[in-house]
Amino acid sequence: MLVTIEEISPGMVLMEDVVLPNGAVLVNASAELTDKLIDILKKRGIEEVQAMTREEMEAADEDTEEPEYEEEEPEEEEETGGNEESHPTSPTIRILVSDDHMSANLIIEPAGGSNEILEYNKIMETFEQNGIEYGINEKKISSLVEDWQAEQKPYEIEDIARGAAPTPGKEGELEFKVKHIENSYHCSEIKNAERYWQIVHMGGEFDRVDKGTVIAERQMGIPPVPGKNIKGELVSINEIIKEKIDTDDNVEYANDGNDIVSKITGIAYFSESCVGVIPINFDGAAVLATDPEMMIGRVTVHPPGPGGKVPSPDYIKQLLEKEKICFGIKEKALKSLADSIAKGEFPEESVVVAEGK
Repeated sequence: MLVTIEEISPGMVLMEDVVLPNGAVLVNASAELTDKLIDILKKRGIEEVQAMTREEMEAADEDTEEPEYEEEEPEEEEETGGNEESHPTSPTIRILVSDDHMSANLIIEPAGGSNEILEYNKIMETFEQNGIEYGINEKKISSLVEDWQAEQKPYEIEDIARGAAPTPGKEGELEFKVKHIENSYHCSEIKNAERYWQIVHMGGEFDRVDKGTVIAERQMGIPPVPGKNIKGELVSINEIIKEKIDTDDNVEYANDGNDIVSKITGIAYFSESCVGVIPINFDGAAVLATDPEMMIGRVTVHPPGPGGKVPSPDYIKQLLEKEKICFGIKEKALKSLADSIAKGEFPEESVVVAEGK
């Protein structure tokens, strides 16, 4: 009787082999369906099977006349002669479980029969017999069944089942509240700078921190998380990893040691288990340069960083006075530069502000 996968129920008996598209036999005829076997059929995409209940089989037997076996001796001989073909055997299936029950290897070996069929459900039954119920790699098993169909030889599949290792607890981890530097090379480069514009080319994402800014908070301890071995048993662990954190002189602890607070203005970093702040001036800058003959004076304006001040026109004039430049000053150029700065526009090239004759 053809029955859909939704209609079958535990206790029914298969009347025909269940065969996969590649020709491999998934379940042999005469197998009694169980909840586990039905689940396997569904996972393998089987939509319908030839199956009957025990009652239907008994009723069918009652409606069938007793065959005259004595008169059908040739058929009996033919059935006996084809017994090996109609009753295939199974290869040897062994499972090697690790001492800690966290992994298992699957070994398949030919048993010497001429018609050996490796069945998915037989492998799963072997797992069940060995008490293995967790971490079974069903994809590897399906692939093995297909490989056996192509070539019957010894197979050993490592880690066919693998448990989940327990996770140690953690204590003292930090949660950063600002964007910071973690690259040790960038830390060195920033430490060699004085102003923000000298490091902006790095392109990293970092926040300005000022005195009193909370850089990071210590997190509450995270308890250990138990794992599970392949037998479904919990695996406990008592290990707790304590995070060792050092700090530099530019930060301090607050809030009972739970917060790390900046003592200066700069950029926060966390490198080699050390938390600190690198001092940086976020103000913009104007740099005056002259040629060796003192014939041309050029000003380069660098934009400020977050929260920094822009250089004022008076500051630029003070630079000229400091360098004793009093002749050939280009007032229009200075005014144009001041207007640009006021709009937040900073020339990429230096501007000639004085020129001798």
